[in-house]
Amino acid sequence: MFFCGIDWSDKDFAIVIVDQDGAATKSFRIKNNAEGFTGLINRVRTVTTDINNILFAIETPNSPLVDFLMDKGYTVYAINPKAVDRYRDRYRVSKAKDDFFDGMVLANIIRTDRNRHKPIAPASDLVRELKILTQDREKLGQEKTKLTNQLRSCLKAYYPEVCHLFSELASPSAFTFLKLFPNWEDLNRKSEKQILQWLKKHQVNNPSLLKKIIHHTKVAPIPIDPVLKRAKSRQMIAIVEQLTSLCNQMKEYDREIKRLLEKHPDKDIFLSLPGAGDNLASRILSHLGDDRSRYQCVGEVRPMAGVAPVTKQSGNYMSVRFRYGCRKPFRNALQLFAFCSLTRSQWAYHYYQKHREMGKTHNHALRLLADKWLKIIFSMWKKHIVYDERIFLADMVKHTMNQRHYVPVLQSA
Repeated sequence: MFFCGIDWSDKDFAIVIVDQDGAATKSFRIKNNAEGFTGLINRVRTVTTDINNILFAIETPNSPLVDFLMDKGYTVYAINPKAVDRYRDRYRVSKAKDDFFDGMVLANIIRTDRNRHKPIAPASDLVRELKILTQDREKLGQEKTKLTNQLRSCLKAYYPEVCHLFSELASPSAFTFLKLFPNWEDLNRKSEKQILQWLKKHQVNNPSLLKKIIHHTKVAPIPIDPVLKRAKSRQMIAIVEQLTSLCNQMKEYDREIKRLLEKHPDKDIFLSLPGAGDNLASRILSHLGDDRSRYQCVGEVRPMAGVAPVTKQSGNYMSVRFRYGCRKPFRNALQLFAFCSLTRSQWAYHYYQKHREMGKTHNHALRLLADKWLKIIFSMWKKHIVYDERIFLADMVKHTMNQRHYVPVLQSA
């Protein structure tokens, strides 16, 4: 058996191959291109031609080289960089390191502790695309929040009245209003009739919003320096244009995510979750995948999803703290779903309120609820059944919600 450690970088990769006893048999560099990847396979075949007789280890699962190796049928392990850093101390206490040393450490991790790590599971193309799209969609949402905060800060400097008119600044109505009336003078020069005509012409028809706009035109504005007003109105237009384009692209992402989700055979399982919707259902599905043999119990998924706390115990001392090492997009999806379920699920709302009354913070209570939901979702996923609130509530009659490791017994209706 042979083990290959790959220390990656943007330009090239340091490769170290060790045998069963840990002796290095080959060490070399390859370029980060198709020629380099082919050269790696050719070098590996001089060591062994059996694809099952060599295992690969690398610090990242997101690399063209990983996809290339898996397409060839090789088994690849993605080792957490923090774990690699801890393993280095086995071989050097001086903290000295180089690329080939890191490759040797990676190779020896799977040689000595392979049972403590899982190989990268080859997901279906549909799940892979859903995962990439939903994660990129989440990043666009974060960018939208940043731009919205910039817009709010800009408006507070020269046009604060708008912040009171619109509860959601990143909305088509707000964008239309700001483009039509970029400052108070432009709004004040128009009559009430003209304002209503212009807004309705551009599909702003909300009666309560129109009433608020007309009311604000009758209130004296805050005196603003003309220089500041001209400069900030220009910045406002630039931000609104960025937000308009970003929101349109996010809608395109949502349409494509929905289209892909409709093609997945497990769509009904995840869409049955109360309050999930297409986006959250796709995010949770993409993290669990479609290989049900990969996880034997929900305990293997909880640390990965970030809902299981970290316990430290020594003698009479014990502490429980927040888990930082996890798949953060998975944790974000579960916690957001837990929040959305509060208005759609009776037991979820009472479970959240119970922990809030016990003194837990909002986020802590949501994580506890997300942990409870993960146990239910995992059971649904394993058994190929959809969620039914009636079944869950009936099962609660037989069990107490205070049981720490309670997993509801779900049955098909």
